[in-house]
Order: sequence, then structure tokens, then C-alpha cells
Amino acid sequence: FSAKFNSNSSQPLVLKVYEAATGRMVKQQIVVAYSGDNQVNINLTESQSTITDGLYIVTLEGDGQRYQPAKLIITKNK
Repeated sequence: FSAKFNSNSSQPLVLKVYEAATGRMVKQQIVVAYSGDNQVNINLTESQSTITDGLYIVTLEGDGQRYQPAKLIITKNK
């Protein structure tokens, strides 16, 4: 999936993906934000955890900057 956001400054941010049902973190990735609009691609298949269908919460935060958490719904093609 792609995460789009706007940053006030250039800085590294930490993106985390959690299972909504359990609160278990399934992905953590450092992303480099640039001042202005940003888009980063996140690959969950590289995650050490098994990703299943369901609702996930995506958080993004850095030094003094925290974004509103976003919902991510995963439905695999069968």
C-alpha cells in the first residue's frame, strides 16, 4: 500500500502497522519525509509476521510530529 502525507519539515519518521483486534505490531519501517507532500510505498509481504485479512491501524510519527492514525483493511484475493 501507499501512505500519503504532508510534512512541515524534512525528517525521518517511524511508520508502524498494528492489528486492530490484538494491538500486535506487524510492521515497523523508517521513512524519510520531505517538506511538503510525501508518498511512501509499504510492502507488508516482507513483514516477519503473517498478514491475514482484517483491519489494521497505521501510525506515523517523528521528532515532535505525530499524524492521525489511519485504518487499513486487508482482503487477499482468493
